[in-house]
Amino acid sequence: MQLTGIHHLTAISAKPRENLAFYSGLLGMRLVKKTVNQDDVSAYHLFYADGKANPGTDLTFFDFPVAPEQRGANSISRTGLRVAGENSLGYWRDRLKQAGGATSEVIEVDGRLNPRPDEHLVVKTGASAFFGTDLAAYLASCQVDTLVVTGATTSGCVRATVVDAVQYGYPTLVPADCVADRAQGPHEGNLFDINEKYGDVVDADDVLSYLAALPAKHRRHPAQLPSEAEAPA
Repeated sequence: MQLTGIHHLTAISAKPRENLAFYSGLLGMRLVKKTVNQDDVSAYHLFYADGKANPGTDLTFFDFPVAPEQRGANSISRTGLRVAGENSLGYWRDRLKQAGGATSEVIEVDGRLNPRPDEHLVVKTGASAFFGTDLAAYLASCQVDTLVVTGATTSGCVRATVVDAVQYGYPTLVPADCVADRAQGPHEGNLFDINEKYGDVVDADDVLSYLAALPAKHRRHPAQLPSEAEAPA
C-alpha cells in the first residue's frame, strides 16, 4: 500500500462552542460531521473540512474538558493550512487581525537558505528570536542545551537573541565570522560585550570542531531526538 498523504488530523478542544465559531465561523471550514467519541459518548467529535470534504482537508476535534496545552513536551503545537496563493495570505492575515488574532506580516523564506522539510521555522516578532515566538518551548522539547547564534545585525538581532538565550539558561556560542553589522565599530563593540557578559565569541571552525566532538546522539537534528518514552533515564 502506498500512502499519498494524511487523511485528517485530530486534536482536543475544551471549548467546543468557541472551536466551532473559529473553524467554521471565522475560517469558513465546513462542519461535515458531528458525532461522539466511540470510547466516551459524553464527548462530541467535530469534523471540519473544505466545501467538498476532500480527504486530506479534515481537522477533527474531541470535546474533552482538559487544561490548556503546555508546550515543550514533544507534542505538536502548530498546524498549517494551505490557501490558494499569495493574495489569499494577505486576505487571511487581515481577517485574523480584525478578529483579534495574533498575526505577522506575510513572509517568504529566502530560497538560498534551502531549509530542510523538517526544519522548524520561527517567525520573529521583534529583535530577539525568543520574543513573541515558541522558540523557548521548542528548544526545551528538543532537549537542547547549547545554542549557536549567527546572522545580522550583531548590535541588534544577534545581541538581543544572545541576551535572551542566557536568561533562558542556555550557554551560547557566537562565531564572529558568521555575524555582521552595518559598520565595523558596532560589530566589534557588541562582540566584545557579548564575550564579556553573555556568551563565548569564537570562530566558525571552533563551532564545527565542537559539534564534531559531540557524541553521535547529540549531533542529530532535533526532529530525530528520542521521544520522552525512548529517552534514557
